[in-house]
Amino acid sequence: MYSFYIDNVDENNINASFNDGVLKITLPKLAKGNDKKKKIRYSIIKYKSS
Repeated sequence: MYSFYIDNVDENNINASFNDGVLKITLPKLAKGNDKKKKIRYSIIKYKSS
């Protein structure tokens, strides 16, 4: 598992989609002046196609 910190993100509006082998993650920014940091964890899983 991998992790990193990202700040100034509205964690209530994070969206992700997976299409044609591409993972797209949208992390909307919060208003300026908010210096809250959030730790993000993710795993990479390889799938074998038939």
